[in-house]
Amino acid sequence: MRKHGQSPGDRCRWRFAGVFLLCSLAPTFAGEEAALMQKGEAAYRRGDLEDAVKWYRAAADAGYAPAQSKLAFVLDHADENDEAASSYAKAAAQGYAEGQFGYARLLAVGEGIARDTGQALRWMKASAEQDFAPALSSLAHWLEGGIHGVPADVPGAVRYWIRAAELGDPFAMQRLAAGYRKGELGLVPDEGKAREWETRLRNATAPTGDKRRE
Repeated sequence: MRKHGQSPGDRCRWRFAGVFLLCSLAPTFAGEEAALMQKGEAAYRRGDLEDAVKWYRAAADAGYAPAQSKLAFVLDHADENDEAASSYAKAAAQGYAEGQFGYARLLAVGEGIARDTGQALRWMKASAEQDFAPALSSLAHWLEGGIHGVPADVPGAVRYWIRAAELGDPFAMQRLAAGYRKGELGLVPDEGKAREWETRLRNATAPTGDKRRE
């Protein structure tokens, strides 16, 4: 994925997905989409992006929003931005939170689609309203810094940071911990709350079986 116009905070939210080969399948019968998606996920986990895209595309072509979103994710990270935007748009139109989030990101920076910060904000808010943690965290980031044409609104950002953190988003937990420790974001310095969020962050990111209680 090209990184033009993105801040380091935006970039760190996305993992590199690798290259892929475009493939297609014949239309599927109703009810098979989830099974096709599962095949795509299995291929993705074993690192076979060619096979993953084949199955994602089959499910996406049948109108399955989760597959449309995941296909868009892989296409985006392979710099096939036009098709990625189209696939995200289809998932977003179906009300799929992950698709709305991905579509908002591309609209915000103009990747694969004309830059439209108003529509980017609309779709990011739609995703956040479904309690999709990455959207809540990104919206908080936008509001805190007045990014992508969004007017700065620090109190609004804090509300989104808190909700994202409550849902386990590590970036939000880290931001709140720093905010309480340093008195940022209009927060009153509070060592206890800073330690609480730091502990929750460690527990959320610790390897399975290594959860700590403090």
